[in-house]
Amino acid sequence: MLGVIVWCMGMIESDYVGPLGKLIGATGGDIANELAFVVTLSYIPFRYLELKYVGR
Repeated sequence: MLGVIVWCMGMIESDYVGPLGKLIGATGGDIANELAFVVTLSYIPFRYLELKYVGR
């Protein structure tokens, strides 16, 4: 779910401009896929830490 939210925030499309996407350059930059990839890869270490410290 978090990946979809970050993906939408980085989008630059003809009918929607995300808040993070419009921060890139003068006309914005589509960084949705890159942000979603980073969030997806960060899930693995965060899940490990959760299991180690919280124990769920």
